[in-house]
Amino acid sequence: MAGQPIKFGTDGWRGITADDFTFDNVRRVAQGTAQYMKTRSNDPLAIVGYDCRFASEDFAHAVSEIFASNGIKSLVFDRPSPTQVASWTVIDRKATGAAVITASHNPYQFNGYKYKTETGSAVPSEVIAELERNINALDHVAPPDHNVSHGLVSSYDPRQPYYAQIARMVDLDAIKDAGLRIVHECMYGSGYGYISEMVGGGRTLVTELHNQRNPLFGGINPEPIPPNIDSTISFMKVGGQDLCICTDGDADRVGIIDETGRFINQLQVFAMLMLYLFETRGQRGPVVKTVNMTAMVDKLGAEFGER
Repeated sequence: MAGQPIKFGTDGWRGITADDFTFDNVRRVAQGTAQYMKTRSNDPLAIVGYDCRFASEDFAHAVSEIFASNGIKSLVFDRPSPTQVASWTVIDRKATGAAVITASHNPYQFNGYKYKTETGSAVPSEVIAELERNINALDHVAPPDHNVSHGLVSSYDPRQPYYAQIARMVDLDAIKDAGLRIVHECMYGSGYGYISEMVGGGRTLVTELHNQRNPLFGGINPEPIPPNIDSTISFMKVGGQDLCICTDGDADRVGIIDETGRFINQLQVFAMLMLYLFETRGQRGPVVKTVNMTAMVDKLGAEFGER
């Protein structure tokens, strides 16, 4: 008899903690993922990350134990980290895939499970179908003996390799020496520390807001849009800062507040980055976007002769 049906959405599976997001269901999802990874490699390596939600690290370790019971080695992050760090670590460590325990920008009651493929990307529809078949054929997956993890599960600090990759794309030293006053609105999420460690420590000052762990997210949804960031907008309107970067619960979406307190949403940010790459850096090439991305991208592409 199969267990409770598990359905992956646009970016993984999400559920309400202690209702459908339980250790039993997480183990089923991990077992289905392990079966898939073993079809992709004779010697799979998994990256396992997690956010700041309630018990996320415990769910992550439960996932790594199931992987270990299938003979799969895991690198488990040693701290909450942005989802894109897990994606990069897949590439950097030539891993088979990544499992990330997070419900992204959803309310505090939720948690979730994202899976990234060997390319570090989101899961395509045909892989989602295979994962769901694997998972929903399972009734119950018993927790393995903790000894099964010996030699197969390792703690891993992903920060320095990730910072090195960012430094290959962005002149971090120039930002450090620019004398900027940058605010990072962490929204109690897993992005805390990353911006300050990359560009702070020189003439540039980085101030973090809401950088402590709070599984209730201070009573707001950790999504970087008004009204969730109204207090931060008010803070920026006081003046004295150059820029505020707002990141969500797993720091994979962003909003910007300028020095006057004006909010710039993530669609506008994407268009501004595209304009910067075309106009300032002189880069050219096709631009890939999702169907829900802003039409500003199409207009900019046409303006610069790209699609």
